[in-house]
Amino acid sequence: MLLFVFLNAGLPVNASTKDTAYIAGEIRKSKNLLEKLPDSALVHANLAFQSALSIGNDTLLGSALFLIGESYYRGGNAKLALDYLFRSLSLVEKDLHSSSYPLRQMNLIRLLNEISSCYFDLKMIDLALQYSERTVSVIEESNRRKPGTIKPFVRMIVLYNTGSLYLHKEDYIKSKKYFREVEKLNATLHDSSTMAGLLSNEGNILKANGEYEKANKSFMKSKEIWEKLGSCKGYVSVYNNLGENFLLQKKYADAIYWLKLVIEKGTECGAMRSVQIATKMLSDVYKQTGNLSEAIKMQELNLKLSDSIFNTENVANLGKLAIQYDFDKQIHQQELEQREALKDQRQKQLFFIMLASVFFLLCLIIGLLFINQRRKTQNERLKRDQLDLERKNLELEKEKLELELDYKNKELATNVMYLVQQNEYLSEIAGKLLELKNENAEESRQMDRIVAELKSKKDDRIWKEFELRFQDVHQDFYRRLNERFPDLTPNEKKLAAFLRLNMTSKDISAITFQTPESIKIARSRLRKKLGISQEENLIAFLEGV
Repeated sequence: MLLFVFLNAGLPVNASTKDTAYIAGEIRKSKNLLEKLPDSALVHANLAFQSALSIGNDTLLGSALFLIGESYYRGGNAKLALDYLFRSLSLVEKDLHSSSYPLRQMNLIRLLNEISSCYFDLKMIDLALQYSERTVSVIEESNRRKPGTIKPFVRMIVLYNTGSLYLHKEDYIKSKKYFREVEKLNATLHDSSTMAGLLSNEGNILKANGEYEKANKSFMKSKEIWEKLGSCKGYVSVYNNLGENFLLQKKYADAIYWLKLVIEKGTECGAMRSVQIATKMLSDVYKQTGNLSEAIKMQELNLKLSDSIFNTENVANLGKLAIQYDFDKQIHQQELEQREALKDQRQKQLFFIMLASVFFLLCLIIGLLFINQRRKTQNERLKRDQLDLERKNLELEKEKLELELDYKNKELATNVMYLVQQNEYLSEIAGKLLELKNENAEESRQMDRIVAELKSKKDDRIWKEFELRFQDVHQDFYRRLNERFPDLTPNEKKLAAFLRLNMTSKDISAITFQTPESIKIARSRLRKKLGISQEENLIAFLEGV
């Protein structure tokens, strides 16, 4: 048997208006009434559905549709339940990208599990197994992607239902695999209904293997747990198992007892699928015991229940629900792919626009840098031209100064030579006057005084004239000479100045009225004062001062 557990995950309420608050309230009321009063739960779920439809809130609409489907399922109408559950599933799958991950996965799991339960009740085991296995895949993927997303209890219930479906298909290997996993989980969770279900399924496997006594013990343990829990559908299902187990042992009285109990209790709590199974087995029991009237009665009741629960046309329609859902899902997937393609196209367009903008900006920057570099190059060229012009001006100025200096040097040399000649002329006159001296002592003395006065005036005037012109040409020579050699006498400074003009000893002798030998001695004395040896060029040294 399957465990009919309502996986209460709930759907989020994203708005905060009065309408959504009202809808959320109706949904809560429907959930609270679902277990014991499914008809009342259906009323509140419909109110929530209509209000959610009016405001266009798909999230609340999906929640209301699920509760409508669940209400029909709890009321015994699995066919109608499927219609609403598939509509809810479509909305929930659209909402998977907007809800939080754990919540959206839980919504998907509870819907898939409920659809599987509906198909099971309608004897469509293959479809029930398909949706149950899909539920297991969603759980495993959710916990692999984000551990702890789906609680162990939910995983245990889904694994139990999947194992039960494989049991109905008599695939005992796969069913045992799932039941072993359920036992591991329940060892920690200690859920009584799960334990009761495992015992019941264990009895079914033993019964299939012909181990009727062991099967009977498992069924009885399961029955006691269900009865203690007060779960009518649970213990009615076990009553059917007991009836079938006794029927296989040909213990007809015991079989009739449990199967009649199924009809009685199952009718009271609405477990009509179990009642239908019991009527089918009772019909077989009465046939085997020769009670044909009771066999026919049970067969008629079975047909009546089959017509009310299920018929061939419904099978086709219910199969179409799954096909329609898959088709709608494909359409929705195509729409999503088209949206993604359009989104990619827009992103590409945006990328190319951005790329073009970046390229334009890059070109603009390169252009501005080029213009700026060109301007810098022009400025540098202008600066170089200006520097070249200034250098040329300096060279011209230097050439001018050199020409002026050369001219002044030449002029100074000319004046010096003129003074030398004039001095020589005065010396010649003085010599001639000396020759005219006679023996008259008085005249001789007057002549000597004239000659001495001529020499004295000539010497001072020549030197003053020379000094003025020399300082005009060589302004810093005396200053530097005094700074470096402050002990030089005036005559030594005069000699240095004459030598600076590259004058010979003869020229200096003519100007100073000293013999060449005296000039030579004076030059030697000057060398010592200047601190230079005989090998060094005296004139070159003075030019460097």
